[in-house]
Amino acid sequence: MRLRFFFDAGSGTCFWTADQEAHSAFGDYAVATEALALPSALCAWGEALLARFDASIDWADPAAASSWSQADHERFASDARAFLAEVVARRPDIEFVDCLRTAAAT
Repeated sequence: MRLRFFFDAGSGTCFWTADQEAHSAFGDYAVATEALALPSALCAWGEALLARFDASIDWADPAAASSWSQADHERFASDARAFLAEVVARRPDIEFVDCLRTAAAT
């Protein structure tokens, strides 16, 4: 079973089904962090990352360039990958595909 890992502003998730087995297990394409049966502190970390990523968007003009600097993007990517490493450690039965973009405002 495979899940993709990436952030899509406003989606409320960073996990996405990547194969039929994952789709059968989790239903929709988007997979809530809570559906992965992770510790509550890890779920809270994921929610904080989602909120942080959403704050990078100017919701009055979503197509505008992000207000984040390159350093902000790099810090977020590092924090997000640390989160993913914790998730992977707790769910070795799932293959997680890191699709996180690291370049600023690509």
